[in-house]
Amino acid sequence: GSISRRLALQCVEEHNVGLLSNVDVEKVRSVFAGRYDFCALCPRVPFLRVVDCGRDVPRHLGSLLHLRYLRLHSITEFPREVRYLRFLQTLDLRNSRIRELPEEVGLLTQLVCLRATDVWAIRVPAGLIGKLTSLQELCIWCEGEDAIIMQFVEELGLLKELRVLETRITVWSESIESALLESLGHLHNIQEL
Repeated sequence: GSISRRLALQCVEEHNVGLLSNVDVEKVRSVFAGRYDFCALCPRVPFLRVVDCGRDVPRHLGSLLHLRYLRLHSITEFPREVRYLRFLQTLDLRNSRIRELPEEVGLLTQLVCLRATDVWAIRVPAGLIGKLTSLQELCIWCEGEDAIIMQFVEELGLLKELRVLETRITVWSESIESALLESLGHLHNIQEL
């Protein structure tokens, strides 16, 4: 009979997981899971809006159609099921070990915030950033050969709604520098650079 909206699962031991089977979680909107794999709960929380989890990504992630905020940290492999999260607004990959954004991220056209900055640079496939025209906040450190950097820089100019841009771009040529300056000139809503 619980009407709880938030569920925090931290340090739940494997042998105590069964205790959660009796918990009514249908009204839960937010799950914060530390060292707990809450995969078994996913089918029981159809209206989940916020997920913050570490190493264990839910197996039924693609079924969480109402998800608006997803934070994945301490993961090395990006879950391909994210492509089904059409209404996702925030994707936070800080402190993850992902080295390349997969093409599936380009399908998240409702994305308002993408945070992928870390101690490592991340590869961004050509054409991906330009598809995310709803972005208002982009935090990313892009790496790659000159052609990939040029594509990324040119696509920045398509993000007309962008308000916050936090990026690190290594510019080795005047053509990339010129393209970057031109793209930044198109960002009329920028508030923080």
